[in-house]
Amino acid sequence: MKRHKILETMISFFKPNDIVIFCGKEVTKEALTLDKNNFYYVDDSYGLGVALGIAMCTNKRVFVICRDADLISDLSVMVQAAASRLKNIFYVILNDGCYQEINNHPTLTGGIYSLRGTLFNYGLVLHDFSHFFKGRVNKKLLDATIERLAGPMAIIIKTSTMGLKESEHKLPKNLDARIASLIIDDSKGTSLFRR
Repeated sequence: MKRHKILETMISFFKPNDIVIFCGKEVTKEALTLDKNNFYYVDDSYGLGVALGIAMCTNKRVFVICRDADLISDLSVMVQAAASRLKNIFYVILNDGCYQEINNHPTLTGGIYSLRGTLFNYGLVLHDFSHFFKGRVNKKLLDATIERLAGPMAIIIKTSTMGLKESEHKLPKNLDARIASLIIDDSKGTSLFRR
């Protein structure tokens, strides 16, 4: 299934109180077309660590959506997430096996004997949701599954390399301000800086 369709479907199951952080340029560009108030964007892989810090400061569920290429850039965060034992952090990895921005050059995830095994060995709870997106999505079953999740968790979804057409990809200039407000504003219950 195409990545944009998977994003569209996954987004429909997030609650307004959930914090959803999109990491990486390609995922950010596509998610912006589906924007909601509880969505935050980091066009680099450092959002993986930022999300972990936010999850430590709130009881809200924190979902991080990234591609495998972005995960590989900051894989050490997965070890930290597992060690944290936080029940509210979830990493959704859209595994297309390539660096889209570099002519679809293969990522290391194809060379890792088992990405699932690696993340499991780090200590994360692991689910492969790929089967939910083969053919018609059973929304009732997927909703019930997402509702009962407990982290720290990695959710892998195998996806095609096709996203939106390049001409549809536009990144606004104020992305940093939006994620900064989540980190700094104590009234949101997510501030990394407590008074």
